Amino acid sequence: MVYNKEAISAEFERGKLMLNSGDYGKAIELFSKIIDTVALAIEEDKDAKVTWDTALNNRGLAKCKLAYSTGDKALYESGMEDYRTTVNTFSEGERHCNQEGKFSFFRQMN
Repeated sequence: MVYNKEAISAEFERGKLMLNSGDYGKAIELFSKIIDTVALAIEEDKDAKVTWDTALNNRGLAKCKLAYSTGDKALYESGMEDYRTTVNTFSEGERHCNQEGKFSFFRQMN
């Protein structure tokens, strides 16, 4: 599947801006659109996979922040599921734990 990477990058930046400014509903909407747009390309396009992973993680963060401010437990669980999905896409070799017990994830791009 071919998608417009420049348009997706612009939408991604708008989503980050919305997330950072506290407009969580709009961030969820933008990241959901990005996830749907690149989903069919993640098998053959490494950039699409990174975009999908990061957008899913950011959508999960926006859901959790919105849920925390509204007391919506179901939305919070949905946000955590986005996060778990993202984390589970990394293989064991891509997960690393530092001395403080914090995990980091990385993928080498070929």
